[in-house]
This record gives sequence, C-alpha cells and structure tokens, in this order.
Amino acid sequence: MAPRDPTHEMYDAACDLLEAARAIERSAGRGGVIEAIPATLGTLEETLQVLSASCYRLAGQCAPDVTRRRLQGSAECASLSSQWDATFSRESEALLMSTLHDVASRVARASHACRDGRETAAPLIARRLNWEHQIDGLGAGFTVPLESAPGGDPRTEQVATRA
Repeated sequence: MAPRDPTHEMYDAACDLLEAARAIERSAGRGGVIEAIPATLGTLEETLQVLSASCYRLAGQCAPDVTRRRLQGSAECASLSSQWDATFSRESEALLMSTLHDVASRVARASHACRDGRETAAPLIARRLNWEHQIDGLGAGFTVPLESAPGGDPRTEQVATRA
C-alpha cells in the first residue's frame, strides 16, 4: 500500500476533529451530561495543547529559508529556488510563520481556559450532584430551600423540588 499524502492525511484528521466537535455539541444539546463536563474539559484542554503544538510545528516549516534549503542541491532545484525567491519574499514567509505562531498561541490560551474551567467546574458540579442525590433520597413532593444546600447562597429564593 502506498503511503498517504501528508496533506490529505492532515486535512482528513482536521475533518475528523470537526466531526468530533459536532458530536460533542450534539451531546451537550441533549442534556443530562453535567457529570461529563470536567472530564470533557480535561480532554479538550489536552486536545488544544496538541493542536497548539501542531500549529507551532507548521510555523517552523514556514520559517524563512526552510523551503530554500529543501530546494538546494541539484541544478533543477536551483532553478526552483530562484523561482521561489521571486515568488515569496522573506517578509511573506515571516508573515506566514508569525500568523501560525499567533494561531498556536491563541489555541494554547483556549487550552488554559479549559483547564481553568475544569478546575472551577469540577468541585461545583460535584457539590451539585451530591445535593441532587440528597434530594432524590427525600422522596416525591418534598421541597428544600436551596439556601440550606451545602455551600448554597443564603440570599437565593430558589427551591429544589422533587416531583
């Protein structure tokens, strides 16, 4: 079997990632997934870290002189190298590399936001699920003011009701 073209392989992987993101969106829309939020944010954090590293690697391939060095060697390559120089200025190569660095940095910040969100959400969700479990144990028709919930806000007027 012939090796896959790396361009198609990378694009196909990006399409798979998009499909996975759509599946997460569909799951979130159905509800009943609150328990999965911390683990999902953790997985998204790691996914975004890997994507950020990938963008930095792509930027490295676009660094000035990288393509020129690949084109050096034979007479045919020397001709291609001059055509490359005429087509792409060092400034355009630097702009491309800088753009990919910017994308990588922003993706890394999104990864950090997932980490921060997971660290905040995990204990809140655990407390909520513990409280819901307590309400489930009270039986039908029982109403509990949320201000008596562990860590609840005493100023709230909401109630938790088990129908």
